[in-house]
Amino acid sequence: MEALLAVAVILIGAFAFASLVQRWLSPKPKGPQNNVGSPQIIVKAEPPSTAPPFPQEPRAPAPRAVAPLAALQRIYRSPLPSRFVVLDLETTGLSPEIHEIIEVEAIRADRDAGTQTIFQRLVRPQQRIPANIVRMTGISQAMLDADGSALGEVLAEFLQFIEDLPLVIFNASFDMNFLQNAGHKHGIRISNPYTCALQLSRHAWPELSSHRLQDIARFRNLPLDDSHRAIGDCERTLQVFVDAASACSGQITWTVCAAAVGLAPRSSYDGSALRSPSNYVRQAAPELRGMAGLLLRLGVPGVGERTSEALADKFGSIDALMRASPEELERAEHVGPRISETITDFFARDANRELIGRLKAAGVEMTAEKKVREDKLAGLTFVLTGTLPTLSREEAKKRIEDAGGKTAGSVSRKTSYVVAGEDAGSKLDKAKSLGVPVIDEAGLLAMLSAEGQTGTSG
Repeated sequence: MEALLAVAVILIGAFAFASLVQRWLSPKPKGPQNNVGSPQIIVKAEPPSTAPPFPQEPRAPAPRAVAPLAALQRIYRSPLPSRFVVLDLETTGLSPEIHEIIEVEAIRADRDAGTQTIFQRLVRPQQRIPANIVRMTGISQAMLDADGSALGEVLAEFLQFIEDLPLVIFNASFDMNFLQNAGHKHGIRISNPYTCALQLSRHAWPELSSHRLQDIARFRNLPLDDSHRAIGDCERTLQVFVDAASACSGQITWTVCAAAVGLAPRSSYDGSALRSPSNYVRQAAPELRGMAGLLLRLGVPGVGERTSEALADKFGSIDALMRASPEELERAEHVGPRISETITDFFARDANRELIGRLKAAGVEMTAEKKVREDKLAGLTFVLTGTLPTLSREEAKKRIEDAGGKTAGSVSRKTSYVVAGEDAGSKLDKAKSLGVPVIDEAGLLAMLSAEGQTGTSG
């Protein structure tokens, strides 16, 4: 029996050895060979059997490159700065491509001086605000209609407010995506470094189960008064940021969106003007009104309707504007250090100077319209709020500015008069609290028609 078992084992071994030799000697399939240690991916020219090959799902088309916020960024670390700006936005939804900004609020903090300056502007959206957003934010459509301003105008003012200071944002990825997207649409470059207070708080207090702003505020015994909407969130974010930075030994991570640095200037026609001045004239000429209209069409960063008109009034021609120094630019209304820098940078670019020359050769008007201005309201600053009986907001602004007055978007102690209409909003309340005189449309028209009256700031 033992002899039979031994023979069986020998036969089985011989059979296995013969099979192995046969596999070694059989021809190998031709095709790319993997290097040692590389992933074992076998590429075959033909399917292994007559059965149909395994169906492959169609490959999705490659996404269009749109330079997302996360692209082209650089990171650096620094201690807690003495001056910075805390920002919070209110929006109509979660997508910066679909939804709109309806409020921009910020606090400019100076820790050395112990001062805080508030920026608070409502933005008039192109579509009506959804009911759930009204409930969530407390911002109604009537408020936006009465006190809201165009987004481009608000962004230009915000750009002057933040200067070159770093931005502190609780949920930075959300707000910066909205801000950068809005800036891109309006030709405004926002390249300030920014940090995320939410991420900083997670490093500072990892033991917390939730790092929502309200939960951190309760943990730090901060007030939860939301009566002023985003300003309340700004105040809480400011305190959370300072406390979290202290808990993290003062080292803060800042992000700079390098895609904004050296950003190619945008035109209203997505570059068609750069390719064809005649095309620019054909499309833009019906709406151009001299130099101010040209500045709008060029898409100079930070230059909206009011700033373009102020520059046209101040310099009279594109050639004079291009020769102006930053100090001379800042003597024009609505132009601060940041806007003067962007204007100087825009006209220093060879491509833009070449475009100006081609547009001039094509017959585009390069000088300002001659306007006869009165001085009845000289030295006076007006803020408009609510719906006026006969004048639109733009008509009232034009009447005031043509009479030598100025208009502003927010009420301060420097405001001379607030012109209030129906459904006046928070600007009226602020005017009363500051003791700023309030007039209606009839009062404004009476000032405009008064003979021989000259304005005073008192």
